[in-house]
Amino acid sequence: MEVSDRPEIAAREFHQHRYEVDSQFHRIAVMPDTELLRFGLITKFNYLRLRYSGNPRLPILRTHLIAARAEWNRRHSELPLVDSF
Repeated sequence: MEVSDRPEIAAREFHQHRYEVDSQFHRIAVMPDTELLRFGLITKFNYLRLRYSGNPRLPILRTHLIAARAEWNRRHSELPLVDSF
């Protein structure tokens, strides 16, 4: 039996993923700029490294990368570092 065949497990995994995303958004919002830049770069390189591996954490990494980019752009929309990570 596949995990996806059991709705209670799929629901629990969805809520756990949602909690991880929400808590990461909060951590990103309160990070100092230097930590945000470091987090964004590390997340970008991990995402690029695992992109074709089928790693189950890849959607979470992608969400973290999008959130870090959005927060950086919100804080520093006038800087040329907009696409640095």
